[in-house]
Amino acid sequence: MSFIRQPSSGHYEDLVANRARVLAICPPSHRRRILGQAPRYRPAKTHEIVVDLKTGDRQVVSGPTVAQRVMRVVKPAPPPVPAPVAIQPIPRNILSTIVDAAAEAFGVTAYQLYSAARHKPFCRARFACYWLASTRHKLSLHQIGKPMMKDHSSVLHGIRRARDLYEHDEGWRAKFDAVVAMLDGGAK
Repeated sequence: MSFIRQPSSGHYEDLVANRARVLAICPPSHRRRILGQAPRYRPAKTHEIVVDLKTGDRQVVSGPTVAQRVMRVVKPAPPPVPAPVAIQPIPRNILSTIVDAAAEAFGVTAYQLYSAARHKPFCRARFACYWLASTRHKLSLHQIGKPMMKDHSSVLHGIRRARDLYEHDEGWRAKFDAVVAMLDGGAK
């Protein structure tokens, strides 16, 4: 890099040719910047006066650096938050086979199970689907609810109701066992 000299003024110098002279003239803090190096910082020491309250003796003690004092006050940074994990989509046929078997055993259509209808026969068949999907395929509440257009809390409620119905309702238990038998028979 060279600068063009202007004939009228003799003040312009070729800085590339005179680099050593420029570095010798400038202060050390500027030298590092000119050479493209990172600036060097020296931590400043602090001095404290320690007074013994019993005797009244005073003593000057070299204390920690300013940076060390600041680090005592500043809390350490929290651990980094892990990146969000994308929920893998489940194969549609896993849930559709469960829904088809439940619809056949409970005497409703698959369309009614996917609908928003809240009639007792539809809901009870849906509960069986939720429970089977969570226990047999270890699907998350979100993975179960998304294809059926239900919230994860609705799925959780359905799983709890299915457990309760299995313990207390003989008719529902028979239909649920029929769904399990259909799924086991279809898998063979």
